[in-house]
Amino acid sequence: MSNQLAGEEKMKSPSVRVRADLLDDFDDAVEESERWNSRSEAIRDFMASIVEDGAEDPDGRVPPVDDELAEAYDVLRTLAPEKYVTEDRVLSVLAQQQGMKKPVARQRLIIPLVDLGYAKRTSNVMGDTAVKALQ
Repeated sequence: MSNQLAGEEKMKSPSVRVRADLLDDFDDAVEESERWNSRSEAIRDFMASIVEDGAEDPDGRVPPVDDELAEAYDVLRTLAPEKYVTEDRVLSVLAQQQGMKKPVARQRLIIPLVDLGYAKRTSNVMGDTAVKALQ
């Protein structure tokens, strides 16, 4: 196992044996996902979710493991705790906070929060979209 420094954290590179077909399927899933940029990122995320599984927020919900999603969830809980708020307003705040454009914030933050069950989106007949945090 090799050691590397990443910022202030000491990182280790474990070596693991896995069936070729499982690795191919995993790589395909990672590539198709908008959540991870690499196999390593997906594995780190999975490992963190296992280790931090018991870390609940004050309301009893386990916050997202990914730091960026956890921050977005906190913002959403502040802006839209029990009612729907226009998605454009939420995206404005998230995009500014994270230093990204609104379409990127939608893909990297809102959609994963909805997919993971932390938020809910709805649209009216005019096509306006709103979002709220699920508690």
